Amino acid sequence: MASRKNQGAQDGISRPPHRPSHQYTIKGTNPVVLTVTHHADYSFGDQDWRPVDKTVTVPSAPFTVVAAKEPTGLVAEDWHANPHSPGC
Repeated sequence: MASRKNQGAQDGISRPPHRPSHQYTIKGTNPVVLTVTHHADYSFGDQDWRPVDKTVTVPSAPFTVVAAKEPTGLVAEDWHANPHSPGC
């Protein structure tokens, strides 16, 4: 979990990390644009945090993703126990 305090905010509220993903079912080249939307809060002095009424949405520069099917190698880890191990 990421903490806003660790990111420079002062409230210390934990936020879940964002891990966007997408699985392609067909091999090939695909154009991609990622979009991030941010909602903010603010506080002055010792006042409570208040939400900002608007959001900010920023798209990334377009980039290309190549979807391919590649064989995996043998690994010493159980994929279900450690999905971030080599070959998973």
